[in-house]
Amino acid sequence: MFRILALAAALLAALTIEAFAQTSTSGPGGTPGTASMASDLTGCIYTATPPVATDGQQIATRCDPAGNLKVVQNSPYPAGATPITSTSGNQANAQAIAALPSTPNKTNWITGFSVTGSGSTLGLSVLVTVTGLSGGATLYYGYASAVGVVVGNQPLIVNFPFPLPANGQNTAIVVTCPAIGLGSSTNAVNVQGYQL
Repeated sequence: MFRILALAAALLAALTIEAFAQTSTSGPGGTPGTASMASDLTGCIYTATPPVATDGQQIATRCDPAGNLKVVQNSPYPAGATPITSTSGNQANAQAIAALPSTPNKTNWITGFSVTGSGSTLGLSVLVTVTGLSGGATLYYGYASAVGVVVGNQPLIVNFPFPLPANGQNTAIVVTCPAIGLGSSTNAVNVQGYQL
């Protein structure tokens, strides 16, 4: 019984080493190719840009039953999206505005924003707005400057659980923070998202 178990373990180890010791191949000049014949990916065909590897490197891919390559997306953005960010820069007691700019034939998607700054002489509460959203909606967020020009404000950091689209193509999404009071020397709005 012990010999059978030892033989089974050795066979399993050999198969595992064989499966992980394969190198992906591509056709000449980066043309479509197939995986190594001895690998788990036998018959897997990729017709887009093939994986890049030098001899001896591993490339993990997955295929459906028909042999088509299943691409595993490692980006937090949808395929074809262009990540974008914008900042108001530093605004001393002035309105701070950051926008995902309008672009012809593209739709902006906001993923989040932040408002940071220092206090003002008397402190002030303002409403930060997000405009240009789907359906014409405006979002409002309370933000307060601390009392004291050298005191930091509590940052307002918003990361949406899912991206919010603009009201249509070629529409900017704008995040605005009003001036936060006399004596405030720093205030900034940063916005991030993508265009698709």
